[in-house]
Amino acid sequence: MFTVTESVGTTTNNASFRVNYDNSCGKYTVTEFKTEHNHPLTSPNEVHLLRSHRHVSEGDLAQAKALRHVGVKTCQVMDYVGDQVGGSHNLRFKRKDFENRLDADRRAEIGDTDSVATIAYFTAKSDNDHGLYHEYTLDDENRLRNLFWTDYMARYDYECFGDVLVFDATYKTNAYQKPLVTLVGTYHHHRTTIFRFGLLGDETVESYTWLLQTFLSAMGNRKPKSVITDGDKKMSKAIKTIFVGATHRLCCWHLERNAQANIKNEDFTRKFRDLMLTGMSAGEFDQRWFALVDEFKLHKHGWVKQMEEIRQEATLIQFEALNCTDTNYYTLTQFGNVDIKWTVVYNKPTNKIDCSCQMMDSAGIPCRHMFHVMKVEQFRNIPDNMILHRWIKKAKDYTSCNLAQSQVDNEIFDVAKFSSLGTATNKMCFYAAKNEHSYKEALASINQLTSKFQELFGGQRTCPQSSVYGLQTKSTVLDPVVVRTKGAVTRLKKSPSNNRKCSICRQPGHTARSCPIASNSMRSSEANVANNDSWGTSILAGLSEHFSFYNSEASYEIET
Repeated sequence: MFTVTESVGTTTNNASFRVNYDNSCGKYTVTEFKTEHNHPLTSPNEVHLLRSHRHVSEGDLAQAKALRHVGVKTCQVMDYVGDQVGGSHNLRFKRKDFENRLDADRRAEIGDTDSVATIAYFTAKSDNDHGLYHEYTLDDENRLRNLFWTDYMARYDYECFGDVLVFDATYKTNAYQKPLVTLVGTYHHHRTTIFRFGLLGDETVESYTWLLQTFLSAMGNRKPKSVITDGDKKMSKAIKTIFVGATHRLCCWHLERNAQANIKNEDFTRKFRDLMLTGMSAGEFDQRWFALVDEFKLHKHGWVKQMEEIRQEATLIQFEALNCTDTNYYTLTQFGNVDIKWTVVYNKPTNKIDCSCQMMDSAGIPCRHMFHVMKVEQFRNIPDNMILHRWIKKAKDYTSCNLAQSQVDNEIFDVAKFSSLGTATNKMCFYAAKNEHSYKEALASINQLTSKFQELFGGQRTCPQSSVYGLQTKSTVLDPVVVRTKGAVTRLKKSPSNNRKCSICRQPGHTARSCPIASNSMRSSEANVANNDSWGTSILAGLSEHFSFYNSEASYEIET
């Protein structure tokens, strides 16, 4: 027999609920149920807010999904639905119930695992957008290992600006801790453009090689001229294998950040940055580098030794001046500082100008020293060899891309045309609603045009109606396991502070478990319990047990 009674404050509540076990039928039966309470019950106009009464109807769910499809936020949908019933207090659910129902419905649409849903999405999108390209590999357990994808616009941008490629990996971007590898570039407005994405199972040379080979296949086997990385050795090996002949460069931002993280000297970092970005010969670079190391006494530092090994393998961009009879040499000095000089060489037969600042070689843009020489030589136009096609204003207009523009998703064009028609008819609807005659005339014309187009396109759908998440696939691709990458460094736990105080006596040096005041109270309580013979006898004999639980506001008693 179980009896539950409730006491609130110092007033006893007569409400009780008693259940007995009937051995004859093997069931629990309710023998007593008292509904008397010493506090008011929930009012009738608030009963719908009880947990057992809250429910999101199918109509509310359908309306919310339609609004969410056009970009309306969940909080705004909640306000809109509340206005329809005269206020949010009249709704039969709370905002959290609404969000949970939307989330559950969305998960039910996806149904399959993350890997199957992702592959199904790319497969459905590629049916309408033939410019979408995706590839993936599986491991021995049939789990998703590597994934690569790119779309039409990314492939078109690579045709225009794929001469320079930035290769980088980002960590902790997904639940499986897979490194997200991005290949990006810069277009003619000095903004970043993304060429493709890839999720790798690990950071081995084989994975990077597969990624770059798949990238070349998607881009028509067009290799970049220069590749920039953060200096990862496995990346470097893959680049040398796939991008044969491409110039491999290190990212100055990563080098500067590593210098500050290892040396921890802002003065050294500033001078190291100036050394990297200043054009000079290989001999001058080595001289200034050794002087910088001597100045800060870093000969035995591990990071400096690592940079010296990289320097021995690297090739600096050097300025070469060819001796020719039809060559003019110019020496330019900085105004107010004659020690800073630049050498500009003009070759008349090839109509080519080179400068020792090497801005044209590194950035592809003529420097101010070249323009000064062009003024002296009385050039009327900038030579064509000084204008890179990737930097002109119409760089994308004259590029012949292998992908046709008509291959872009047809659904995008349908939505764009629908929006255009809606905008064009807004003004007509505004004036037609001024009076009854114009309203009827406009409505009759709209119905006439609707019937006409319905007969013309009656058997066709303007937009695909099936959801990509509802795609029936027989694939058994499993979700990948959580991997551990070099970017996912385990954070060290902070040591506990020595200034912590006890939550009972508010004194430092101990906690509530070791508090002497609490220990004394516990011993007194144990002595009182030991003196209660009836309590100890009832426990040992196993007769009737009585437990009491107390807090500051109420006490609960359970009898068995």
